[in-house]
Amino acid sequence: MWSPLFFPRWNNLIVLKGPANFAGSLTEWSAVKLLIVDNHAAVRRVIRSVVAHMLLEIQECPSAADAALMYRALLPDYAVMAFDLRGMGGIEITRTIRGSHPEAKIVLVADYDDRALREEARTAGACGYLLKEDLFKLPGLLTNCKGKEK
Repeated sequence: MWSPLFFPRWNNLIVLKGPANFAGSLTEWSAVKLLIVDNHAAVRRVIRSVVAHMLLEIQECPSAADAALMYRALLPDYAVMAFDLRGMGGIEITRTIRGSHPEAKIVLVADYDDRALREEARTAGACGYLLKEDLFKLPGLLTNCKGKEK
């Protein structure tokens, strides 16, 4: 099992454990860890609720400043992060993480659709781009990212 780590500055680090009743068994899907990076607790809760059925462990990071460090410490199967993080943006964090972990699968979540942002996300190494209003599509997008393994 993936055990929770204590990070003093991350006082709302959350670990959920529960059954994964995604189509097929968990071993068939094999994604068990997710890191959610968003400034807003409400958005993190929505993301968590949308994917909780298919993942065993979900960790949250409320700040851009700690996202890359937390990724390195936890090495999740997937990361979902906002474009509009305070400090460093989601694109910059994606580049940072993919620079040291080229296998990282990161989905960027935005408030609005923009062709240039989609292209920037792709070139930064994100495996997906999703609007916050379409978070219900996240399970399918994570499945597509799994299919893009190299």
